[in-house]
Amino acid sequence: MNQEAENLKGLVREFLDACGDRYFGFDGLVPRPLTEWETKLLSALQTSELSDCEKICVLSEGLDWHRCYDLVAFGMRLAIQAVRKNSAEYFRISLLPFSAGLVELDWRDQRVMPGVFERCGKRLGLNFQQELAAVTADLSDSELKQAVEDCVSREFSSAGYMEYGEGEEYLIL
Repeated sequence: MNQEAENLKGLVREFLDACGDRYFGFDGLVPRPLTEWETKLLSALQTSELSDCEKICVLSEGLDWHRCYDLVAFGMRLAIQAVRKNSAEYFRISLLPFSAGLVELDWRDQRVMPGVFERCGKRLGLNFQQELAAVTADLSDSELKQAVEDCVSREFSSAGYMEYGEGEEYLIL
């Protein structure tokens, strides 16, 4: 693993340590800003020269199911922030932690949680499945690749989420 990957891995560990036992950062009800550690990890994902697939592999390395949920929740927070800031870049970055954690989600959550990304993508004029396929096109991890392919093949509009507000007041429930 090169130095840049090692640096990102260290930030991921620090982020997950800061999450504690009860992170599950998805809180569509409260338009709160990103935390210090969320901001640091977002910045690292934005500025890293690693490919998207390399970032996903670094994010997913050595995670248990609990930490996978933390990463998916972080991705959900970034997707909502993307809508609040009208940022396609934030949305695409949100797919990295989502993809990294997807493989360990319970099958029911694999069917429901992507609905948040689908709705946020639509708000931004983006197609969630197409964006996810593009970000993960070169994945080499067969288990991650299969989880993503299963996700890309589904329609999530029936997941039951509701949206409220615009801009910085955007909420998804």
